[in-house]
Amino acid sequence: MESWQIFSYALDELPSGFLLRLFTRSYPLIQSWAAGPMNEVRHRNPIDRIAIMLAELKKAGRGDVARAAIDIMALPLGGHFTFFENTQSDKGNLDGEATDATIALGRFLETCREALGDDTVSVDELMGILDRLRFVQDELNQIMDVIKSKAGR
Repeated sequence: MESWQIFSYALDELPSGFLLRLFTRSYPLIQSWAAGPMNEVRHRNPIDRIAIMLAELKKAGRGDVARAAIDIMALPLGGHFTFFENTQSDKGNLDGEATDATIALGRFLETCREALGDDTVSVDELMGILDRLRFVQDELNQIMDVIKSKAGR
């Protein structure tokens, strides 16, 4: 699905005037966000702009902040950012991947301990914990890739 299609659905499905109040922009501008590629009047919509911002954050070395933004947007849907499910092993063997997973888990726990050191967890600390958790999950997915590569032989 393209971002303009999301705005087109939102215009059709949400109560009249909702997007106007939400974005505090003119109706013609919001309509241009929902315009397909064949339409002469199109403007870059907020979804496209956020995607550009996230890519720039990643290039600036702040992928953790970009992933946190996805977490915030996915929260109302009960979701969160995750790395691609088709993670591939970078070691090709169980022992190598187990070592990576153990290191990632140790770093995750260290980050948790540091955050809980003063018995409160700040938003920045929570973002760091979630980012470390993603790396643990990614390493576990790499273990599963090794297992799947040997299945059915």
